[in-house]
Amino acid sequence: MYQAIFFDAGSTIIQITPRRQRIRFALASMGFAIQPATLEDAMSQVEERLSHTFDYIYTREQEADYWRQYYRGIMEALDIADEDDSLWPLLEERSFYTEWSTVYPEVHSVLKLLKPGHKLGLISNAFPSLKELWDLLDLSGYFDSLVISALVGVSKPDTHIFQIALEDLGVEAKNSLFVDDVEENVLAAEKLGFASFLIDRKGEYTDPDCRQIESLGEILTRCSAISCRG
Repeated sequence: MYQAIFFDAGSTIIQITPRRQRIRFALASMGFAIQPATLEDAMSQVEERLSHTFDYIYTREQEADYWRQYYRGIMEALDIADEDDSLWPLLEERSFYTEWSTVYPEVHSVLKLLKPGHKLGLISNAFPSLKELWDLLDLSGYFDSLVISALVGVSKPDTHIFQIALEDLGVEAKNSLFVDDVEENVLAAEKLGFASFLIDRKGEYTDPDCRQIESLGEILTRCSAISCRG
C-alpha cells in the first residue's frame, strides 16, 4: 500500500481557463474589443520583458509586483490609455486565474476516499497565490503538504522538487504515487522510484511512455493494482 500520493494542480486537480481567453474576456467587459492576434503579440512582448526581470517569485509580495507590471504592460502594449492607473487593476481583478479556476467534478470525492489511508501532497509549478486558491476551492484540508515551485525555487521536472516533497511528508519515493498531466514530469518522478500516472483528460497523448489515466477516479482502483511496477 502506498503511504503517500502526490498530485499536480492544473489539469489534474483543477481546471484553469487559459490566460489569453481570460484577458480577452476581461478587456471586452471593459469596452475594449481586442483581436486574438493583437492580444497574443502584446502578451508575448510583456512576458518576454518580465522574464528578464523576474527569476523566481518567492513571496506573495513579489508576485503582486509581477502582476502589477504584467497588467500595466498589457495596457501599454495595446495602446490603451490608463492615465489615472485605474484600468490595469480592473483588468487584473477580472482576469486573475484564481477567479477562473474550478475543481474537476470527481476530485473532492476521490480525495475524501484517499485521505484516511494516505498522506496527500501537492507538487506544482505555480505562483505563491496557489495557496490562496487551495483555500478558496476548499482543497487545503485534504493536503498534508503543498510544495509550490515559486516558494522552493525549483520546478518540475527537476528531481529536487520531488525530493523536497518527499522530505516534507517523511516518505520515500518507492512508497509514493504521483499524478501529473505532463509526461516529462511523470517520467522524472518514475526515475526517482515513484509509481506515476499521466492524467490525460483531453486525450492529447496517443502513445506515452508511462501509465495513463483519464480521470482521478481511476486512482482508486489502480492504487491496489500496481504493487508490481511494470
